Formats: sequence, C-alpha cells, structure tokens
Amino acid sequence: MTCWLKSIGILVSVLLFFFGHDEVPRAAVRTRKVGNEEEENRWRAAGPLGGQAEAGCLNRLWPMADPAVMNWRLLCGTGPAQCDPVCSFRMILEHRGRQPVVPESAYVAPTAVVCGAVVLGERARILHGAVLTAEDGDVRIGADVVVMENALVRGRSRHPAIVGDAVLIGPHAHVNGAVIGDECFVATGASVFPGAVVGPGSELRINSVVHVNSRLEPESVVPIGWIAAGDPAQLFSPDRHDELWEVQQALDFPGTVYGVDRATPMRTIMQRQVEFFGAHRDDRPVDPHAG
Repeated sequence: MTCWLKSIGILVSVLLFFFGHDEVPRAAVRTRKVGNEEEENRWRAAGPLGGQAEAGCLNRLWPMADPAVMNWRLLCGTGPAQCDPVCSFRMILEHRGRQPVVPESAYVAPTAVVCGAVVLGERARILHGAVLTAEDGDVRIGADVVVMENALVRGRSRHPAIVGDAVLIGPHAHVNGAVIGDECFVATGASVFPGAVVGPGSELRINSVVHVNSRLEPESVVPIGWIAAGDPAQLFSPDRHDELWEVQQALDFPGTVYGVDRATPMRTIMQRQVEFFGAHRDDRPVDPHAG
C-alpha cells in the first residue's frame, strides 16, 4: 500500500510539474517523438509552435516513453524568437541587419552567443558561455578553431576580429578587434586589444596582455601575466609600470577603443557607449541553416 501511494504521489508531482506552471502558456507546450523520421520531418518543417515560437527556450528533456521512442517537451517563455527544434538555449543573432554564417561542420554550444557579422570556419567549436559578437565590424574565425568557455571575441568597425586556422582561445580570454595568426595559443584570461596583431605560432600565456596597436612577431611568447606593447612589441613584467607607460601612452587606448582623446570625461564616454550598445535592442534570433 505504501509503495502504491508513493507511486501515485510521484505521478501527481510529474503532472503538476508539466501542467501546473501558470507562468508557462499552455499554447507554448509542444511534444514531439524522436525516432519517427516522418514525424520528425513534419515537426522541423512546421517549426516550434508552427513557426511562432517564444524566446527564452527552456530545455525540458523529459522521457515519457520507451527510451527508443521518447517524447520531449518544449517549454518556451515570452517574446519573439525561433527556438531550435531540439530547443537549446543557443543564441544565433542578427545584429545591425547582418547574420552569422555557421557551417554544418561547426559546433556552437547551447549556451554560446554568436551575434551579427560572424563567419565561422569549418569545424570551429564555440563552447559554453563563449560570446562572438560583431558590433559594427566583422568577426572571422578560421578552420579548426576552439573558442573555450566564457571567452569573448569582439569585432569593431575599424578593427575586425580575425582568428586564423588551428587556434585555441582559452576560457575567459578576450580578443577585441585584433588579428590572431594561425596556430596560436591564447591561454586562460589572456587579453588582446583593438589594432593588435599576434603573429602565427605565438603563445599568449595565462592572463597576459597584448596592448592596442601592438604587433607580436611570429612565434613570440608572452609570459604569464606579462604585457606586450609597441610595434614591434616589447615585453614588460607587471612591475615595470613606468617603463610600460612610456610605450603605452603613445598607443592611444582611448582613441583606438572609444574614439575620444584621453581627457574626455567618463560620463561622456559612457553616454556614447550606452547609445552604441543600444543597437542590440533590435537583435533577433535566426536559424543559420534555414533556407
């Protein structure tokens, strides 16, 4: 009797989980079977919710039948979007009227963001939490590139982000309007700023920096926590701040990154930045493989 009551309780809990959440519109619930090719094709052709999906997909993967023929429930939130038929969180976004190009051989993780004029090379791997964003300039990723968790690659109008072939961009790395040559290693937390060029075969070790408008020769190594600055770049340990500043100030970080002189008040800079990044309000999710 106790086991039977427990079974009834579990069944009720499951039903409440799927049908008792008022915040999820009943119209936004759809079920499909995996394993039936004809049904699968019809489901994909119709699109989630008949092509009128909602944003903020919640990936509720709940087996309702035999593992060989499973039902999966698609629950969506609010706002216009196109959810992947498998309902991932993956965000492929049109920005400023331009859409990413993602080849079939590439992989974009469910929690990654690829936004605007981004072109991925063959077999590119964009892992969880990574952001590739073409603000008003391109991002181009070569073949056999891995962009690891929570890394950022940003393209700018005067400084597109260009990453060569066979490059690893480590977790939490920051490649902003820079050129990374073939076969480079960009380690965890490394930062490469606008106008910088990293020669092929170079290593940027943990938390290293390549400053704006600096150029690293091929096969260079920037040690852990060190800074490369100048054209050609000189290497500075963090304790050589005064010597670094003599080179760094001529590289014009404010003018390169924000288009202002060094005396510009922060409030003025941020007013411009707020307006600039406000363009993301018009972004819309797209299916890079549609059509």
